[in-house]
Amino acid sequence: MLPIYAALTFLTMDQALKALSGVSKVPASREDLLSLCDDGHCKLYVDMDGISGITQLTGEPEEAQEKVSDAGTQLVQNVRAVRKARPGVPFIIQIVGSVFLDDDSFDDVVRAWEAKIDIEAVELKFRSGDISNLAESLASMARPIKKLGGKERESYNAVVAALTLVAGLDLKTPYAAHTVLAKAGEHIIDVPSPNTVKKIFDEAALLLPESESI
Repeated sequence: MLPIYAALTFLTMDQALKALSGVSKVPASREDLLSLCDDGHCKLYVDMDGISGITQLTGEPEEAQEKVSDAGTQLVQNVRAVRKARPGVPFIIQIVGSVFLDDDSFDDVVRAWEAKIDIEAVELKFRSGDISNLAESLASMARPIKKLGGKERESYNAVVAALTLVAGLDLKTPYAAHTVLAKAGEHIIDVPSPNTVKKIFDEAALLLPESESI
């Protein structure tokens, strides 16, 4: 990502798309980026320039909605509604951020609130850190997977064999080992299927003397 983009806190839609396209070498569209945000790969923000609305109800007893107006960049909660929004057709946007209350106070407070807006009346924004991380992720996915050569394959199998010895896993029982690996990697990494683990273990076992295959 360009250094000038990395130095900014927020990027506009155009800046974010340029940053993504520059890293992935593939043009990215507005819909592409909003879809990625909708899927949780990045967060969407919006500048609303004085737009007013009301606070969202939380279900608390005797709760009353407050009239508020934006006091800075807001985090969008309903990204899908923004994705589907069309110019000239007002819709309800749900956001969280600093607001001014409809009273004599000039202090800003943080509220979850909503407003009826036209998509053309606001500016969509993204944190530069989110876009940088997303660009790196997309770039790594686009890199071709290098097939291991004979020497590299031997080294790979040797590392696997050594790790199984350290961990006390039995190369002769790959399916049982898969259960152990899956539990150890839970919520951290996606462990390959039992059949894939068996194939890897079978190759690694060839490097160990019979007495060393636990």
